Amino acid sequence: RDPVEAAVRLFSQAIGEAPGFALAYSGLADAYNVMSYHGWGAPERFAELCLAAARKAVELSPELPEALVSLGGATGTFEWRRREAVSLIERALRRQPSYASGRHWLSHDLLCIGDLEGALAQAKLAVQLDPLGRAVQRWLAEVHYHRHELPQAIEACRRLLDLDPDLGFNHGLLGTTLVVAGECAAGHPALEQAVQLEGSPRVRGALAYAQATLGRSAEARERLEALEASEARDAIPYDLALGWAGLGDLERVLTHLHAALAGRYERVIHARFDPKLDRF
Repeated sequence: RDPVEAAVRLFSQAIGEAPGFALAYSGLADAYNVMSYHGWGAPERFAELCLAAARKAVELSPELPEALVSLGGATGTFEWRRREAVSLIERALRRQPSYASGRHWLSHDLLCIGDLEGALAQAKLAVQLDPLGRAVQRWLAEVHYHRHELPQAIEACRRLLDLDPDLGFNHGLLGTTLVVAGECAAGHPALEQAVQLEGSPRVRGALAYAQATLGRSAEARERLEALEASEARDAIPYDLALGWAGLGDLERVLTHLHAALAGRYERVIHARFDPKLDRF
């Protein structure tokens, strides 16, 4: 989280010093988009900031690939106009086919419209173009996870941890995937480590799911109820829904999914693919 917030400050400083610098607006838009995706605040907190920065980037440089991708990402994330987002990003990639971040954003929007084959192809291409890029490696793992290709997702998570062993979210993604794959004994410690490293609501909800899967229902319930009561940590309704899925509480799952949809939390679109919801 800290590096992304630092990026916002630096891009804003660059804009203050060079108001016509389209790349700075593009970078600022992408940073706001990432903050929203990971739930570091409600989408409404970032929507106008992200869209305004992306539109300004395109206004300053209408054919700049980075600007087109930023606008595509913002359009998909905050306005849910996915096909328009895909069109913008494909236009950018015709100009710069080797833009790994563009492939990454295209993969995400393709997943959201249900094109799982296209999403995987673009995610793999992004990794080929930027093999040391942590964001693209992480997304490849998530694509495999949502395609229910759990061995491939675990392998991608381990490669990601080789690149960045200190980021809690990476341990959380591995732990979640291991638990869903039935390897709870290995997944639970990874999630506990994730909570120690970052303690975000997303990984705390995932740990509750693991505890429920291990039969530790009282601990899972206590953790989820604490998250529901916490206003300071910006608990995301979608993560709460996934946590309650571990306890089989359909009423609470639906309550939080409806809240996530009403709040336009982007990851709620992944619900139709998430293995944690297969039981319902």
